[in-house]
Amino acid sequence: MMLISRKIGERNHIVSGINEVNAGNLSKKFVSRGLRFKGLAEELNKLLLNYRRVLANVGMNSDTLYNRTKKLSAITVKTSSAMREIAMTVEKIALGAQRQNEMSNKIVESSRKLVNIANETIDKVELTKNNLEQTVVGFRGTREVLQHLIEKMQNRSKENISLSLKTKEISEGLRTMNGIIDVVKNISKQTNLLALNASIEAARAGEQGKGFSVIASEIRELAQASNKSADEISEILNNFEVEIRGLINCFDDGVSQEQEDSKILSEVETGFSDIAEISKLTVTSMFQVCRDIELQGQEIENMNSNLIQITTASNEISGATQQVASVIEEQSNTLVVMAKEAESFEKMSETMTKVIKEHSQVKIPKETLNSIKNKWTTFVKNLVQNPDIIKLNGNVHTKLFKELSKKNNDKIVLYTYMPDSTRVGCNLDGIPPIDLRDRPWFIGALQGKTFVSDLYITTDTNEIVLTIASPIYNKNEVIAMLGLDVVIES
Repeated sequence: MMLISRKIGERNHIVSGINEVNAGNLSKKFVSRGLRFKGLAEELNKLLLNYRRVLANVGMNSDTLYNRTKKLSAITVKTSSAMREIAMTVEKIALGAQRQNEMSNKIVESSRKLVNIANETIDKVELTKNNLEQTVVGFRGTREVLQHLIEKMQNRSKENISLSLKTKEISEGLRTMNGIIDVVKNISKQTNLLALNASIEAARAGEQGKGFSVIASEIRELAQASNKSADEISEILNNFEVEIRGLINCFDDGVSQEQEDSKILSEVETGFSDIAEISKLTVTSMFQVCRDIELQGQEIENMNSNLIQITTASNEISGATQQVASVIEEQSNTLVVMAKEAESFEKMSETMTKVIKEHSQVKIPKETLNSIKNKWTTFVKNLVQNPDIIKLNGNVHTKLFKELSKKNNDKIVLYTYMPDSTRVGCNLDGIPPIDLRDRPWFIGALQGKTFVSDLYITTDTNEIVLTIASPIYNKNEVIAMLGLDVVIES
């Protein structure tokens, strides 16, 4: 009787567990003490494990599908908008290419006019250069004439100087003659006085002195005539000396004027020489200017050639951009359709995800769930205050986490991460580096909050897991995050 009652009790326990699973308690684990229902319990546990595995994979894939369809929908909308902007940009490029073509044609026309002006300038410069060369030849001839004239003036000046010197010598001779005339005049005066004395003595002598008196009278007349002639000669010499001095002054003035004129002509000759040299340099410069203008014309021709190529390229770009604009418009319309399809697919994925989550939701009594959450939240908050945890020594963390996991029958996984998602310690070996910075628990703990998740099925072991994460502080600064995954069984 007791055996029958025990079997009925085990059967009722199995049935009750099935009802719990049917109600949503996916954390259920079937246990049978009797051999009769032990195999059934094990098969039910396997079935539940497979169900959780399917739900975990489907849930994860549905979440991934939903997120990707959501991103795809956003991308198609952005891409459609970007394509419209590209189309507008391409139209602007086409307009710009057309304007560039027009501007290039105008520049080519202006460049051609500039080449014509340059050619005309070359002709004018060449004509001016030839005129300057002739002017230089004229300057050189004038310089030679001036040099010849200067030589004649210098020679005439030398002759006038020589003549002036001779005239001065004549003037000096006249002065000597005046001195001689003065002597003659003195002799005439003495002779006249002597003749007078002789006449007086002859008168005293009487008859004996008459002949001598006649001679004395003749001598006196001769002395008077000599004196008169000497006066006339002296007057003529004085007048002649005055004329000679005037002539000397004229010679001196003429010599000075010729020297001054010669100096002026020398300066003029030097000026002509300088002008000839400057003109020669100007001719050389104008020749170089002609060369430069020719080179400039060649460069302008090259530029025109390049501009023509640019114009051709602009025409090609304009035609190509019109084709691209047409293709972009078609692609934009296609993207609009894709965006609508992606939006519809996103809604379907969202609906499917909600259905999967509804069927994969772990349901246990609220009081039991709150008790579990409070227990492990307190555990985590106490652990982050451990001095060995705050030191962030990876080996110390791993050792401590393994000890704690062993005390809890290996039903918990502990791990710590830095704010850059670098792992500090973990009680499981062989976990590859993972970037966790987009995970809700990581973000919440980094913000200084204690994160508590809902129950979910892990894809690693297909078990029901609760995740709790809390920040690790050092002097009011979050230096790391500590996470806990605990397996829930009922």
